[in-house]
Amino acid sequence: MGEASQPLNRTKVYLLNDDGQWDDRGTGHAEIQYMPAEDAAFIIVMSEENAETSLLQTKIHMQDIYQRQQDTIISWNEPDTGVDYALSFQNPDGCTELWEQICGLQGRSSDEPPRDGDGGGGSGSPLGGGGGAVSRDDALTLPAPEMRNLAAIADALTDVPLFRRGKLVEALLRGDYLPALVRLFATVEDLESRPDLHHLYNIFKGALLLNDAAIYEVLLRDELVMAVFGALEYDPELADHADHREFLGDHRRFRQARARHRPPGRPAVHPGRLTPPALHPTTPPHRTARRRR
Repeated sequence: MGEASQPLNRTKVYLLNDDGQWDDRGTGHAEIQYMPAEDAAFIIVMSEENAETSLLQTKIHMQDIYQRQQDTIISWNEPDTGVDYALSFQNPDGCTELWEQICGLQGRSSDEPPRDGDGGGGSGSPLGGGGGAVSRDDALTLPAPEMRNLAAIADALTDVPLFRRGKLVEALLRGDYLPALVRLFATVEDLESRPDLHHLYNIFKGALLLNDAAIYEVLLRDELVMAVFGALEYDPELADHADHREFLGDHRRFRQARARHRPPGRPAVHPGRLTPPALHPTTPPHRTARRRR
């Protein structure tokens, strides 16, 4: 059957495995369906080999997680599972149709440029059949460090797969990104926006859990560290926020350690103290002779 006679919504479904390789989950036909029971719209891909078999059924999220790469690929990372998916359409018009529906549900223009550029890749990519490619080595671009994007940024920093951590660290260290997020804290706290404070907590917790020295160096700068600890006071799992800043600001809790000098030749620890008490040799108690009356 020629390409011209194929349905516009014909697509391959790919899933990124733990080794960073794209697994082909099959070919089917994609559409968006609204499910009243869930009160949400879903991307559904039904197998072309068996119309009763679903290759993919995933809820459309309102966060800015979807990317259109080149003309035929839509990819995203599922916030709930951390799994990367990609749909590679045979016909660019089918990709455009689904992309416009997703953007319409999110209330944004389909003409906005993709966050990660054109996706790159090449003809040797495992995502063949659609003329495009999704590469795991593409530069990762996070949403702008603004209040309206805090939820999406928090999602991106939650349960990060190992193979994405390096790219995420690069994105956080790019330009003034991390300091800009830290500076948002004062505004959010002044507004007493509890949800955004929780998002900032998850953002900085996620950044610290990446365990990267360069990120630590930025977040622990003198002009930023108190705001970072302030954000970490707003754990969404706690009814009341902690008091990290009060603790750190109380200089009475911190004293300069003074060096203790000892005479030359005297060991730092008495040799007898190196032996656990139970191993010390025991000496029978001295018996004192009773006086005869």
